[in-house]
Amino acid sequence: MKVDFIIKNKVSEQDFEETIYEWLSKGDYTPDDIIENIITEHNLMYFPVHYYKSSYVGTATASLGYDRREYYYVWNDTTKKQERKSRIVTDWKPHSQNAMGNVTATIYAGEAKFKFISSFIEGTGWSGGDLIRLEEDTSRNQKFLTMFKRDMNDAWNNSALSECHSKASREIISGFPSNQVRNFNANLQFKVTDYASIVVPYWVFMYDYEGKPYYVAVDGNSPNRVSGIRPENKKRKNQVRAVRWVGWLSAIGLTYLGGTTYYEAYPREDLKVLGVGLLIFICLGFITEGIVSSIKNACLLYTSPS
Repeated sequence: MKVDFIIKNKVSEQDFEETIYEWLSKGDYTPDDIIENIITEHNLMYFPVHYYKSSYVGTATASLGYDRREYYYVWNDTTKKQERKSRIVTDWKPHSQNAMGNVTATIYAGEAKFKFISSFIEGTGWSGGDLIRLEEDTSRNQKFLTMFKRDMNDAWNNSALSECHSKASREIISGFPSNQVRNFNANLQFKVTDYASIVVPYWVFMYDYEGKPYYVAVDGNSPNRVSGIRPENKKRKNQVRAVRWVGWLSAIGLTYLGGTTYYEAYPREDLKVLGVGLLIFICLGFITEGIVSSIKNACLLYTSPS
């Protein structure tokens, strides 16, 4: 086995820090001390993946649903007549077709301790220009080769084949003449037409907060791809819950009180009573959510790293 390609890293350390600050700040309850004390040095990591191109042929069967309008009559005791009504019913018809196409799969092949971001790693993408061939760089090839804990055959048989079957099934279903599908079954044969072992760059920030592990990962080749878990400031979250409970219950109570008071004064002006009640409810709701927003945004003011 050898490592075929390494993907270019397009994210600088400064860009990574900017991305982390922005991502954490979008959390409604991110603790202030997380944002104030982030350390991001030496977070660039490379992860190994096996990439497969595969063709498939076979057959697919399913029951497809087709809607039609059905008319029927019911007796109306008030008018003493039969009334014509309609409803939508679905007819299910068996469907079978030949299937063929091409799909790809990217499978994480590294250490089990990073399994928690394997699906994020596998979701990366690249173009031909992003690939750097390692064939002539023996030292780097050996270094990256140690990262691979699964060989091509194991990754294909235990992961990639299933992924390709799922992708092919979705592709087949999307081409059916009806979008109502049940009892789907695909009998497919797959053939790997091309494959490569690749190392992909990711910036990863892992940390513990109050005894629990958290992380933020940024795709080094696609900076807009960010994944992670944010800690939550429980005090801030409980404040929001309390404000909403008090605010919206007060809004309902005062709306009812204001509406009934106005109705007692103007019993014949139903629309005005409704308008007054609605106005009270909207105003109090606006005030409540304004307070909630100010609590949530308490952690959004940060100094971007320079």
